[in-house]
Amino acid sequence: MKIAVAVPVGLVLGLALGTVAGKMLAPAAVDSAHVSDSTAVEGAPAHSPAEAGPDTSHAATPAATDTAAPTPPAVAPAPAPAAGAGDHKRLAGILEKLPAKDAAVLVAGLSDDELAGTLRIMDVTKAAELIAALPAARGAAMSKRMLEPGGGH
Repeated sequence: MKIAVAVPVGLVLGLALGTVAGKMLAPAAVDSAHVSDSTAVEGAPAHSPAEAGPDTSHAATPAATDTAAPTPPAVAPAPAPAAGAGDHKRLAGILEKLPAKDAAVLVAGLSDDELAGTLRIMDVTKAAELIAALPAARGAAMSKRMLEPGGGH
């Protein structure tokens, strides 16, 4: 086959295959006439678009564009799993290597139970430095908790 014929044939085949592949990979169009309205109330009469009145969706008003997309419902994050003994030991090892003021900043978001479990595993001197670096009220609460029998949990 001559080059003058092979190049145009290859170009046409490449365009055709590219178009077919694009159509196959593109999301399917949804026929809105067959989709149910998830906001419709059961038992209420269905309204067709013709009954809705004049189409104002193409109007150049800011209000028309602000209400176009509904806001999805908020989803609460899954609760974090409870910290185990291995987690306390790992955190204790990290906190012991930090200066007390830096460690106090890091543990600010921990619950009292989590902090007490970690303090019990830490070296006594390092735990004392960390308690001293905490805000006064929390440091006092942690000190009392460490005195409770049964680990303060």
